[in-house]
Amino acid sequence: MGSLETEPVSLSLKRPFRISGREVRRVRGYWCTCVIEGNSGRGFGLRRGIAEEMATLDAVARRYDEPLCRVWGREPASIESFATVDLVGAEQAEKLARRYYLRGYRKLKVKVGGDDLKRDLERVEACVKSAEFDALILDGNEGLTVEEVFRLLDFLDFDGDVYLEHPTPPDSLEEVCESCEAPVIVDVMDLGARSIDDVLDVAEPCDIVNIKTQEVGFVGGLRLARDAREEGFKVMVGCAVESFSSISAAAHLAAAVEADLCDLDGHLFLDEDVVSNPGYAPVMVTEGPGWEVRVERPKPA
Repeated sequence: MGSLETEPVSLSLKRPFRISGREVRRVRGYWCTCVIEGNSGRGFGLRRGIAEEMATLDAVARRYDEPLCRVWGREPASIESFATVDLVGAEQAEKLARRYYLRGYRKLKVKVGGDDLKRDLERVEACVKSAEFDALILDGNEGLTVEEVFRLLDFLDFDGDVYLEHPTPPDSLEEVCESCEAPVIVDVMDLGARSIDDVLDVAEPCDIVNIKTQEVGFVGGLRLARDAREEGFKVMVGCAVESFSSISAAAHLAAAVEADLCDLDGHLFLDEDVVSNPGYAPVMVTEGPGWEVRVERPKPA
């Protein structure tokens, strides 16, 4: 027999987190404890069902003293994450990006699609000049026009891999995909997508599906990753602003689906958490038990 205890939680941020069209000031979600045969699992979710699913999976994994990814059929792996610069000014963006690099991050996501393309260009330039990152995602959260996407790409001077994440509203994604070389990522949270059919309806020309457990759940994430690969997409595992516990669980999902890209840094913006929050976590080794990880921070070259 098992038991579930779920309670609402509210977590403050260090500062407002700004993306195109909205601002996050506080994270409201649920914290769940599940006990199965004396083994206690814990889970966080922006929705009650996500928290309860995570806690149940954690309890099952701990019952067998195994990492969560192994319960899903894959061995532990090292998961490397992007770090995110939100819609801040160029000076603050440069400081953030440099700090991320010094703490071990080698891949950077920069939010664009604010009210002023000039500020977007300045933010991107400041981040690129701050350190020698290997990869760059320009994440528009649907806030750019097609013309603005091309102006950003024409302006960009970056030697590493470049990706576009949900740069425009869905009805313009096909034009972006057909007219630029950078791989285009579609975000299931921006789409409100729960299945591969939802993705195909509006984003079939895109290259990569960004799966977020806070939108589709953990088992749903496994299913969506499988279906996405069958349709020819690559797979990214991303996040919202959320607890380090669910970030860690998402790292186990990334290991289980052998994700091509990972953006698992949403815990960095929290001022408080329901578990011990290590802060910078550029590499997470999914050792378990349950959703637990070991954090590694590569030193600058």
